[in-house]
Amino acid sequence: MLVRDQNRRRALQRILDRERTRIDHQRLTVLGRADTCVGELRDVHTALPSITRLASLHPGIPGRAALGTVRPMQVLILISAGVGLLSGLAATIAVDRLIGVLSWRYAMLTAIVLAALDAALAARLSGHQSNWVLPALCYLVAVGAVLTIIDARTHRLPNVVVLPSYAVIAALLSIASSGTGDWTALARAAIGGGALFSAYLLLALIYPPGMGFGDVKLAGLLGAVLAYLSGPLVVIATLLAFAGGGVAGIAVIVSGRGSAKSALPFGPFMIAGSLIAILLAP
Repeated sequence: MLVRDQNRRRALQRILDRERTRIDHQRLTVLGRADTCVGELRDVHTALPSITRLASLHPGIPGRAALGTVRPMQVLILISAGVGLLSGLAATIAVDRLIGVLSWRYAMLTAIVLAALDAALAARLSGHQSNWVLPALCYLVAVGAVLTIIDARTHRLPNVVVLPSYAVIAALLSIASSGTGDWTALARAAIGGGALFSAYLLLALIYPPGMGFGDVKLAGLLGAVLAYLSGPLVVIATLLAFAGGGVAGIAVIVSGRGSAKSALPFGPFMIAGSLIAILLAP
């Protein structure tokens, strides 16, 4: 009996020894893997600044720096396009109430054009402090659409649209200056608007058949927005407006649809010249 008990104890001891050996081996394996993971994490932490720097230098790499500059711009463009769609529909309704013209096909075309213009303006200004002036530009696009349609059909720029726009633009530009802290731009807008208003007024007094007082009032509005962005834009937009009006006048004469004395609505050329200058001028 004594011998059997001893044999059993030895057998149990051998089993316990084997289990301890197996557990120790597993423990060592786990610790070894943990050391490996820690080493890899150290390598990643060491290489992370280089990766971030590379991503910032190459916008095509989907790094954190690149994504941080792309996503806000895309959101701003989409929001601006949505605002353009809504303002296009609102502009069509405003035109219908003023001169009695309403066509849903016309409304959709206006909405699409305004959405494209607002998105283009957002892309043009994206990434700069001048993003703050985007609401003023979107408003100018909407009002410009209303005035362009009315002037093309009736050769009038109604005061009910132009005069209230002075207060709206003044408020929006003041908000923009408050956001950027650039109050010099607001002063420049006042000077630019007054200067362009005076220039058009002088032309209207010198040759009344060639320039209406509606154009004079619109000039002050456009001059303020253009000068807020940049003083030279006022000159560029004015040159573009007169160049476009001149080409249109020549086309009317050549096509036989009118003569050199035929009256052409000049408001659409003023608005188009201003938007082209903002979008394309350096």
